[in-house]
Amino acid sequence: QKISFFKKSINYIYSTTKKLHFYLMELLSVKLFYPFLLTIINISFFFTITLLIAKAINIPDQFLLILIPTIVVANIVGLLPITISGVGTRDAIFVSVFTFIGIENPIEHAILFSFGFLTVFTGLSTLLGLFAWLIKPMNFDVIKRKSNQLFNE
Repeated sequence: QKISFFKKSINYIYSTTKKLHFYLMELLSVKLFYPFLLTIINISFFFTITLLIAKAINIPDQFLLILIPTIVVANIVGLLPITISGVGTRDAIFVSVFTFIGIENPIEHAILFSFGFLTVFTGLSTLLGLFAWLIKPMNFDVIKRKSNQLFNE
């Protein structure tokens, strides 16, 4: 019985390792190169614009590096279903961090930063959606036909 358990364990480890190898090769394949590259560009763009917003509202240079982890935390908190689009929760994180690190007028800077952040990224998302729509608009006839099929059955 111990041999049977040992054999099953070895087979399980072998099959898991084989699956892991397969998925790693998929990640390194050419077909995922472009999505990976676009993701890296998007994240770089995101943090660059965040730093530009901070510079625009005169946040001192020595505090710029602390903004990146603050933004990550604020976005996670903003995802909580407490308010619409995380307005207020994100601001509270910025006020707390700006007060803690000693920025003068932390509430003013936090509200400006949060407003600029929300405005720019909502606007960018909207523009990306517009470009996607212009490149390949939705076919409402297909949607109407499928919804009629779904609700008439």
